[in-house]
Amino acid sequence: MTCPATVGTPTVLAAAAAAVCLVVAASSCSAEDADGAGGTGGPSLPPSGGIDYQLGGAYEPPAGTTVVVRDASADPVEGVYSVCYLNAFQSQPGTADSWGDLLLRDASGAPVADPDWPDEFLLDTSSAVRRAEIADRLAPEIRGCADAGFDAVEFDNLDSSLRSG
Repeated sequence: MTCPATVGTPTVLAAAAAAVCLVVAASSCSAEDADGAGGTGGPSLPPSGGIDYQLGGAYEPPAGTTVVVRDASADPVEGVYSVCYLNAFQSQPGTADSWGDLLLRDASGAPVADPDWPDEFLLDTSSAVRRAEIADRLAPEIRGCADAGFDAVEFDNLDSSLRSG
C-alpha cells in the first residue's frame, strides 16, 4: 500500500493522512470478505443494526446490538462487529508519561491537556519526524486491536488541535 506524500501539507492534515494510512493498512490484513465468510482478503463490513458505545467500561451489550465500540484496553465482544477505540492525536488516559517528548507542550513546557478530557494530553504533530514517531507508536496498538479480535479501529480526537487552541 502506498500512502500519499505529506510534504507541504498542514500538520493536522498530514497527521490525519498518516492515521488513515495506518487504518487502511490494518484493515487490508483482514481475511474476511464483506459477508464475513472469509477467503477473499477484503475487510469485513459492519452489519446494520444497533450500536453500543462502551467507552466508560465494558458490559454485556443490549439485545439487538450488532456493533460495539470499546476502548483498546477492553476485550472485543463475541458475536458482534467489535470496534477498537484509540486516541490518535492525544494520549490514552494514564499513558501521558510514556509519550515523553512527543507530548505537545505550552510556552512554559507543561504538557497540553485536552480541555474536555484533562487526563489526555495532545501529541506534538509539528514535524514529519514527530508524525512518523507517533505513527510508529500507534502501529503496534492497531496490531494489538487486530490480535485481540476486533474487526475495526476507530481513531478519535483527530480534531484535538481545534479544541485545544
